[in-house]
Amino acid sequence: MASVPQSKPYVGVSACLLGERVRYDGDHQYQADLIDALKRHFQLQSFCPEMAAGMGVPRPAIHLVEQAGTIRCVQVDQPEQDMTDSLLHSFEQRFSMFQALDGFVLKSRSPSCGLAATKLTGKLGQYRNGRGLFAVWLQARFPALPLIDENALQSPLKLVNFIQRVETYAFDSKDKESAC
Repeated sequence: MASVPQSKPYVGVSACLLGERVRYDGDHQYQADLIDALKRHFQLQSFCPEMAAGMGVPRPAIHLVEQAGTIRCVQVDQPEQDMTDSLLHSFEQRFSMFQALDGFVLKSRSPSCGLAATKLTGKLGQYRNGRGLFAVWLQARFPALPLIDENALQSPLKLVNFIQRVETYAFDSKDKESAC
């Protein structure tokens, strides 16, 4: 008896890592070897938080700032242009898309996607490490969803670990769906 082929887990990827020219400067951060490795195991879904929020290409650069105890995403050259609410709104509008994911590969150090080591400007212009707005939102809404950035995936051990975490998450999700 032939077995029914299992579909690959569904993983979101920051669009710039897939070679899409969505960065503020019209460039990309394509990583062919990484994407080829991911494609062997997963179906990939492209997503760019800034494009989803209606920011064009090219666009003014944005960065994270701490204001009155909250993290805001503002334009670098015009800090009065706060993009936080439009970004958060665009994430919420796509909630069901993210529910269908089994993992996400994020662009490191991005004010939207950075999981760690993302520059956060505090009082008096001092910098510290923070996390991107989308990464924070994704972790808050889907705390068990496997997340990683492309820098971490350069380690073969971390790549294997991520693949295993995604496969486990996908299996557990399908198991829960069939129980309903």
